Amino acid sequence: MIDIENELITGIQTSIKDNKYQRISSTVSPMVVAVNPQFTDLKSVIHVRLIDNVSYQPTATSEEAENHALITYEINVFNALDLSSLGVKETTKLFMKITDDYMLSKGFTRLTMSFIPNYSGDMHRMVARYQAVVSKDKTIFRR
Repeated sequence: MIDIENELITGIQTSIKDNKYQRISSTVSPMVVAVNPQFTDLKSVIHVRLIDNVSYQPTATSEEAENHALITYEINVFNALDLSSLGVKETTKLFMKITDDYMLSKGFTRLTMSFIPNYSGDMHRMVARYQAVVSKDKTIFRR
């Protein structure tokens, strides 16, 4: 199985920390990027989840060796934080924009992005799905 999850999480963390918007503190980032977040004391979470990872048949060998995989990730931004009086909804959109810019720059195609009602009235949630073909040497190809 071709796996790039750690690279994506590290890249998103770095993008949040080094963002070009200068509205997020680079010394104390309010955002936690996690695969399995615990929501108890967190104001903001980016949740990265592998949705699908299937062998890309056009490049499989006769021995069925996996050379590429078609990979789909779902990214959820959960936020109850108001940065610089932007408002919680606009802060949520800012976090998603930084994440989206990173995923697109890596070669992923965005399949969908939208606000989703959340279980908590004070927590805003945006979700996006991304897809790309990834080689066994972890090169990402836009579909």
